[in-house]
Amino acid sequence: MIPPRYFIKEFGKPESPIVLTGIQDGVEKGWIDAKSLVRSEYQDFWYSPLELVGKEPTPGMRFACPQCKKMTLSRKIDMGNPIRCACGHEMTVPDPARRQASEMARTAALAGKGRMKFGIIVMVFGIVSSVASYMAGYHHFMLVYGPIGAGAVLTYSGWQMSRSRK
Repeated sequence: MIPPRYFIKEFGKPESPIVLTGIQDGVEKGWIDAKSLVRSEYQDFWYSPLELVGKEPTPGMRFACPQCKKMTLSRKIDMGNPIRCACGHEMTVPDPARRQASEMARTAALAGKGRMKFGIIVMVFGIVSSVASYMAGYHHFMLVYGPIGAGAVLTYSGWQMSRSRK
């Protein structure tokens, strides 16, 4: 497993690449202060270099290895970084918030498809009722606006939900 590259952002300076040993030496010798921020090349959030080297506490998290199903312990700041399980399987530390957001989007898309199907059924009922009124001998269509309009609104809103949440 290739160790990830890190980036450091110091106050008043642009972001620059750095290796983990450089961060460890910099914190130990005082070259890097606590106001600096670091991140891995696999991450999209910044945190303190003191958390990275273990000088400040960081919350832990547990997640299941996809291969052996045993719980793996990791730090919260390691989300997005590759790690190796005790069974030897290499995986990425998951981000629970991102996973929950994708599950919610998938659920909303399914709900939108269901709403769209129900809207089509209601709209077809309104149209069939109108055609049936003509065929019943009235010699003009008695439009049933309620079901047709409600079906159109439900179909459109379901279509918007399923399309915008992907």
